[in-house]
Amino acid sequence: MADLIKWFNTKKALKMYGESVIDLMKEKLYAHDKYASGELIDSLESYVEVEDMKQFLYVSMAEHGQYVDSGRRPGSKRPPISAIEEWIGVRNILPGGRDVRSFAFAIAQNIHFFGIDPVPFIGIFYDNVNKLNELIEDGATEDMEDYINQIVDDFNRNQ
Repeated sequence: MADLIKWFNTKKALKMYGESVIDLMKEKLYAHDKYASGELIDSLESYVEVEDMKQFLYVSMAEHGQYVDSGRRPGSKRPPISAIEEWIGVRNILPGGRDVRSFAFAIAQNIHFFGIDPVPFIGIFYDNVNKLNELIEDGATEDMEDYINQIVDDFNRNQ
């Protein structure tokens, strides 16, 4: 008797889409010079989890990715000085006669007054959802064909 459908090809399609989206997200971040420490880009990953015959595709990233994606409006709350101090260190920016803390404060003030343009990269996942649908359809079709072939083989063996 044939076992349950394995859905290997569907899972492979989800993984392929996830990897493709991660690559596109990374390209966009590089193109907008958003790779100071590399933490955000290195943290981007996709993975598939299977639960009760359902498959879920997840994309995860460092928490500050949401701020890169949405930017910061002028007049909004100042970013944390400690985060800017870390960024200064990673970028190896020399404050020119100032101590790092006062330089970080000046940058925070500038961000507060002028904001930071968003780099909308998270939406790439949804922008390409038609491709995901095609991949799932193709994968599920292959899985169903494999399952039907397994049933036919089992039937023929038992004749």
